Amino acid sequence: MGILQSLKYVSTKRPTTASPVETRRKAILKRIHEQISAARAREQGTQHSVKSVQRIRSAETGAIKEIVKEKFIRECWWTADDGKFMLQLRYGMKPLEIVKGKATIEVGEWSNLIPTLEMLKQAVEQGELDQQLGATATLMSQQLTGKKHRKQ
Repeated sequence: MGILQSLKYVSTKRPTTASPVETRRKAILKRIHEQISAARAREQGTQHSVKSVQRIRSAETGAIKEIVKEKFIRECWWTADDGKFMLQLRYGMKPLEIVKGKATIEVGEWSNLIPTLEMLKQAVEQGELDQQLGATATLMSQQLTGKKHRKQ
């Protein structure tokens, strides 16, 4: 028996689009990963940045030129008046309400920041924040469509 004959073949199509839930998870996981990298960079005394490639078409020649830009990551944590660290995730421009009416997590000491971000990452991967992400996405969508209708 040949190698190709030992494989199981099926007739199916590859999905072309991800579900909205998966798209939201990927977006927030990317943000959390950036925050973890920013916290580790802060521990080392540096600032974390992400490089992005922008493609610009020249008006004279029509040629496309790639420009690499450095984007600095805005940290999602801060120090409160009592010296404790606070953490607030955002989805888009909105704070993500993890518990009804509360979007900020009290981390406490600096040493708890990265483990807290890692726990949030695991929660997102397991789907624990899908409902909150969906509610925030719906709110943002309603606000955008409301602005479009007001302009017309």
